[in-house]
Order: sequence, then C-alpha cells, then structure tokens
Amino acid sequence: MTTHDLRVIQLLCSRLYVMYGGTFIESGTIKDVFRDPKHEYTKMLLNTYKSLMERKSNCSETIKNTVKISSRYCPFLSSCKRAMNICFREFPVNVGNERHLVRCWENYSLSFGGLL
Repeated sequence: MTTHDLRVIQLLCSRLYVMYGGTFIESGTIKDVFRDPKHEYTKMLLNTYKSLMERKSNCSETIKNTVKISSRYCPFLSSCKRAMNICFREFPVNVGNERHLVRCWENYSLSFGGLL
C-alpha cells in the first residue's frame, strides 16, 4: 500500500517503508519506526504527524521540498540538519537488521563506533 496517511499505515500495515526522492531511506516494523525513527526525514514526518494528531494549529517543523535526485548521495541531503562531509560524497548502504533498516551515514557511524 502506498499512502501519505500515517494513520492508515498504523492501522493496516505491519511494516513501513519510507521513501524520499524515489529512494527507500528507512524501513522497519511499524512499532520500531514509530518508536525510534532513524533517518532525519522520517523523524520530521513523524513529528508533523504527531502535531496533527494532537491538533496543534502549527507544526514546529516544516519539511523543505528540495529533492535532488542522484544515486551518488542521499536525496534528503539539501534539507538535512545533520549532514556530514561524507554525505556529500556517497550514499550509505542499509544499516540495521531485518526489523529496522536505514540509509544514513549518521546511523552508520553510530552502529560502527563513530568510524566516520
């Protein structure tokens, strides 16, 4: 199922695949991704969703729509607050396990003891 409605995802699905710029950037069980999002874009989506569910009149975060599609680096790079130098050079492989995967250098660095 493809949708932008996170309520529907929570109710009907067991796994969530987050795409940005035509690329899968995070995937995992609904519980894992909603409880502990790893990619900056997923965090922003969930914060926006939570604000809407709490009926706040204005969301604290907005997501800039400046997608630059390239297979060389993350399509969210131009909007990411946590981008590192390596983000401008190459796109990371998936990090995590079959329950929760993410394509993000920050998470890669954390998983492997800050080797970047």
